[in-house]
Amino acid sequence: MKHFDRKMWAIASVLVGLMLLVVSCGGDGDDGGYSDSGSDKSTESPTPTPSPSDEATPATEVTVVEENYTITLSQDTFSPGDYTFKVANQGDSPHNLIIDGPGVDAASSPTLQPGESGEVSATLQTGSYELICGIGNHEEMGMALTIQVA
Repeated sequence: MKHFDRKMWAIASVLVGLMLLVVSCGGDGDDGGYSDSGSDKSTESPTPTPSPSDEATPATEVTVVEENYTITLSQDTFSPGDYTFKVANQGDSPHNLIIDGPGVDAASSPTLQPGESGEVSATLQTGSYELICGIGNHEEMGMALTIQVA
C-alpha cells in the first residue's frame, strides 16, 4: 500500500500544480477571470488632460457708459470672440443696451434705472454690429453706435 500512496500523492501534486498554473495564467481580466480592479480594463479610457487650446478663453469685458443720450465704450477696436458688455446708466432716465449683428440677434441688457448697472454678453464675429438703447426714441436721439469686428 505504500507504493499506492506515493503514486496517489504524486498524481495529486501534479494536479494541484496544473491548477495553480491555470489560475495564475488566467488572462487579462476580460474573459471572466479574476480581476481585483473592480472594472473591465477594456472599457476604461484615460481621463483626458486639457491642453491650453481646449480651455475656454475668458470673455473680454467692455465698459459701457450710457448718459445724456450717448453711449461710450471703453474700447473702439474689436476682434472676433466672446465679450461681456458691462453697462452703467449714468443718465437721468432708464436705458438698456441692445447688440445686433452677425450671429447675434438683438442681445439685450435689462432696462437700467438711473444709477443701475447690468451686462449683456455676445459672441462677436467678423462684421458690423449696432449697439443701441432701445428705450423710447433714445436711438433717434443719438444712443446708437456701429462697431466693426475684424
